[in-house]
Amino acid sequence: MAGRITDRLRQQVTPIDPKGKNFIWVKSGIPGYTRAEFRFLVKGKGQIKLVYDSLKGGYYTKTVDLK
Repeated sequence: MAGRITDRLRQQVTPIDPKGKNFIWVKSGIPGYTRAEFRFLVKGKGQIKLVYDSLKGGYYTKTVDLK
């Protein structure tokens, strides 16, 4: 389950429809010189690898331990 945070103070999240089991696609994109925050609900144990891949925003990875 994933969503874009639209209002941090009111804890409002707009759900994103996943295109597959292992990734999400943000159709609207992220306008230049702005920032977008997302919330992910992940279930399980062990390590997961988060990958951000964007044509203009670059490529970033982070490994997170689930407990």
